[in-house]
Amino acid sequence: MIDRMPVARFLPKTIKANSSLDSWKKSFKEKAARCFKTGTCRTPTQDIEFAIDQLVEVALIALSPGINRTFTALMCVDMITDAMVYLIQRDEPDYVLIDEQRHPRVFLHNVRITHALDAAYSFIRQNSANNMAVSIRLVESLTVIVQNTISLYILDKLASIVADIREGLLADDLACHRQFDYESFHKTHLAFEKTVYIRRQLLA
Repeated sequence: MIDRMPVARFLPKTIKANSSLDSWKKSFKEKAARCFKTGTCRTPTQDIEFAIDQLVEVALIALSPGINRTFTALMCVDMITDAMVYLIQRDEPDYVLIDEQRHPRVFLHNVRITHALDAAYSFIRQNSANNMAVSIRLVESLTVIVQNTISLYILDKLASIVADIREGLLADDLACHRQFDYESFHKTHLAFEKTVYIRRQLLA
């Protein structure tokens, strides 16, 4: 959250006859402000993408050529996947809150699950194109998420991420020297596609 960034937009149900819109805004702003707690730093409990970013940062450091700690990166992928499985099993929060007459009253700025998936896997995918072990673990992890997802559009997002992982491996200059490793990845990729197909049938 950035200073002056909107958290939500509110529409008044009624405004008293002796009250102007500006006075209502001022009164409501003071009441709404008491419902939120703000600070100078992001926190994992209030900002899920911040918690994800911290794990991604550790993974990227582990994947850097100067450090090259593959097992640390694998551990980060596993922890991120545990969080993603928990997240996708929950219904996404409403982005518009309505009153008893079904009129919109509050418009919320929530983090979408697809955005969280991008934050979780995009940078690791880009930085693991030359690390077959991490690339395979990414696809295995995304397969686990597929098995637990309850939404077709999330399936599409997961399939897109895996397609990008595969494309990155094929484009890597060292791909021709890792034929055996790529065969291992191919088997993992086929298992992912099979799982996606089965899940689509169940959700259709």
